[in-house]
Amino acid sequence: MYLPSRTGKTNFYPVNSCTDIRLKEIPVEVFQSCLEADKTIHCLPDENKNLGLSCFAVTWISEAKCPSYNSYQGNLDEIDCSTDHNGECPVVQYKSPLSVNYTGCYIKELIRAKTTTPPMTTETMTTKTPTTSNNPTSDPTADVSIIAGKKSKPNQSGVVDGGNKWMIAFIIILVLALVAVCVCCLLLYKRKVCAKCKKSIREVFFRFLPAKCHNQNDSADAQPHDNHDGSNMRMVQETNGSSK
Repeated sequence: MYLPSRTGKTNFYPVNSCTDIRLKEIPVEVFQSCLEADKTIHCLPDENKNLGLSCFAVTWISEAKCPSYNSYQGNLDEIDCSTDHNGECPVVQYKSPLSVNYTGCYIKELIRAKTTTPPMTTETMTTKTPTTSNNPTSDPTADVSIIAGKKSKPNQSGVVDGGNKWMIAFIIILVLALVAVCVCCLLLYKRKVCAKCKKSIREVFFRFLPAKCHNQNDSADAQPHDNHDGSNMRMVQETNGSSK
């Protein structure tokens, strides 16, 4: 059986991973070679920890052991499973294709994963210690004023909000005052118009309705004058008769 590979090894096709290999990543020639030889696909490390696909018959592997590809003889060997880098090793006997379940059989993957993991970044806090200056003109309260200025910035928004509230209140009071003035002017106007209407109604009433009353008053006023004139005439005649 001959399985072509990039390295020229017989029955060994290099891959990057055995524990995470996907079915679509397995070349078609590997399937064909294993099928023709009535073998099963194995993902194995060689003596240099390189990983590759091989076609071998299923065999039993002892506990704490891993199947390995022997590049010199082209057969399947057993090697010790490594617990370095938190590798997992089998604790019971198992079938050779199931070695992909134990990370301790593929140390190269663990080393590669450890080296490719980005290091965690930590932020360091730097504290500044106050330094004394020999310059007598330096203001020791400068830093305090700067800090106070920074702390007072958030309060500026509150001052602006207070100014807006006072402006809104002033506008509301001004509108209410204008409404009150308009209402007073309307009431005065109505009162003036009503007074004119009352005066006009009174003139019309006394001009047409009390005509008879005026005549009676005139006749009543005229009667006393007539009686008075008659008495005066009598007195004059009596005086004239007595003088004769």
